[in-house]
Amino acid sequence: MSHTATLEPIHDGNTYVINNAASTSGYKIATLDKDAEKNVIELYYDITKDNREVATLNVTHKYITKKKTVKDGKVVADVDSFNGENGEVRDTAKDRFVGKAGDIFTVTPVYDYDCDGAGPISSETYELVAYMYGNKEYKVDSEHPFKPNLEVEPGSHSMVLIYEFDRDTKDIKTATLEVFHKYIKKVMKIVNGTAKYEEQPAQDGPKKTWGFGSDKKYEGEIVKVQPEKKFNNEDYTESADNPATDITLKAGENKATYKYVKEEPLPQMTVKVIDHYTDITINEVGQKSKTTLDTDQAPISYYVGEDVKVKPIPAGYILKEVTVSLEKKAYNVDAEGEYFFCSTCSAER
Repeated sequence: MSHTATLEPIHDGNTYVINNAASTSGYKIATLDKDAEKNVIELYYDITKDNREVATLNVTHKYITKKKTVKDGKVVADVDSFNGENGEVRDTAKDRFVGKAGDIFTVTPVYDYDCDGAGPISSETYELVAYMYGNKEYKVDSEHPFKPNLEVEPGSHSMVLIYEFDRDTKDIKTATLEVFHKYIKKVMKIVNGTAKYEEQPAQDGPKKTWGFGSDKKYEGEIVKVQPEKKFNNEDYTESADNPATDITLKAGENKATYKYVKEEPLPQMTVKVIDHYTDITINEVGQKSKTTLDTDQAPISYYVGEDVKVKPIPAGYILKEVTVSLEKKAYNVDAEGEYFFCSTCSAER
């Protein structure tokens, strides 16, 4: 005959756990002995009273995105930080621990994050560079690897995992700029007695470029163009219609043309016209008398080869003689270097 003992784990209001290793196997006697003292079943119970303090840990994730942006016409470094100082709870089940002080909690880093909102959370892979525990920051690198198994301390605690990713220039658009310099000569010629400039075909100067090859340029950058006023060892003047020398680039292709002008005038000379007016009067007995009046016209500048224009002959006068010579010896020159040409007019009354 056999006998199996009944377990009684509750004692003094406490629930105990049977210790199978220490108790009689199977809690029974397979064959009872006539000697009652030999029919003994020993049952051992254990109870563990855990007096450790409660410990909690919240894990959040902070994603720092480094990038390039354009401000005030220049490419500068910029940083986006997700959700301020606290970061983001990515998975409540994995990022929240409630237990007892001394328990081991395995922290799970999450490296993938959708930094630009363009796709699912896997668009960029970030690098864990540091973490905050309590009020202290710890660096993470090859010499200081992150240890995910954390022995939680008593009380409530937080950990912020800090990740970084460098987008560089992914968020700004590229741009190119081609600048052309053109040189125009205006040569003075005499047309129908009047000096006029004739514009010659433009000549191309050196082309300057930005944003090609390794010289990257981006939308919003300002390029300062240096005027090139000398061409073939000759000095030119910038055209008033030229674009500004500070060019703010648009995305894609940009082109600007700067024109320079050089005028080649004919030599100039100052002409002074003196009019001589003679009045002849015949009286009633046939005697003649003369009075002469000389008038100066204001000096006028002419280009060599232009027609000199004089005042019309007054009514009643007859042009008697015009004295003009292109030979220098025929000029009358005053102290200021002005040339005098003479025209003599007379009239009879």
